[in-house]
Amino acid sequence: MRFRHSGVRFFDLDLPDVVADKARRLEAMDTDTTHITLAAVDFGTADVAAVLARAGQDAQQPTLFIAEHLVLFLEPGGVERLLAGVSSRAASGSALAITAEVHPAGLESGLVVSTVDDVMFSGAGPLHTIRSRDAWLALFQQNGWQIEDADEVTSVNHFELPVAGRSVQIRTQFITATA
Repeated sequence: MRFRHSGVRFFDLDLPDVVADKARRLEAMDTDTTHITLAAVDFGTADVAAVLARAGQDAQQPTLFIAEHLVLFLEPGGVERLLAGVSSRAASGSALAITAEVHPAGLESGLVVSTVDDVMFSGAGPLHTIRSRDAWLALFQQNGWQIEDADEVTSVNHFELPVAGRSVQIRTQFITATA
C-alpha cells in the first residue's frame, strides 16, 4: 500500500496464511484493492514464475521486483527459485530491489546462520540464508541481474556476533540490480 501509484499494478507474493490475513485486513479496512493482486506461494517448492504468470504479471513489461527482508527466512534453494522465477519474468529494463544479510568473506554460511539463529531466536530456526557479499553478487549475475555499481551497494550494520572464535559484523545490504 505504501508504494501505490496511479496506473501501477502490484503483485504481492507471500505464504498462503499471510496472503489470507492480508486479504482479511484489506477487506476490513474497506481498501480499494483493484490495483493489488495477492498471490499465495510456498517459496520452498513453488515455481515463482508460474505464480506470477497466473497472477497476471506481464513478462513483456519492465517490472520492479521488491524482496524486502525475505531471503533471510528462505532456505538457500528457495532463494535460488525466487531469483530464477523473477528473472524469467523480467523484461528488459526491469529492476530487482532486495535486502540481503551479508557476512564477511571466508566464513561458512551455514555456521553464520546457525550462530545468528541461536543468538536471536534461541535456535528456533527461522533464519536460513546469509551469504558473503561476493556470493550474493555472483548469484544475482548467474540469474541475469546486473549490479550497476557494486561498490555503492548500501549497507547497514545489523549486529555483531562471535562466530568461529572471532567477532563478526552481520550487515543488511540493500541491493538494486537491473535486467
